[in-house]
Amino acid sequence: MDYLYFARHSKVKLGLKLYAEALSDAEKVIELNPSSYLGYELKHAALHGAHRHYDAFEALTIMLSKLNDTLD
Repeated sequence: MDYLYFARHSKVKLGLKLYAEALSDAEKVIELNPSSYLGYELKHAALHGAHRHYDAFEALTIMLSKLNDTLD
């Protein structure tokens, strides 16, 4: 399956505040496309929504690193 499929599902689940399910889909996005920031953005949102702030900060740091790589 395409990583965008899981990204869409993660976004929907975030909107429904189903953070564990959104996190699972975000991790699948990362697995299928590890060089993209998108999976880490979704993972950050899911972890933040679940009040796992330390883990959310780690995901945010990786996301920013991926974004920075695209600018280089």
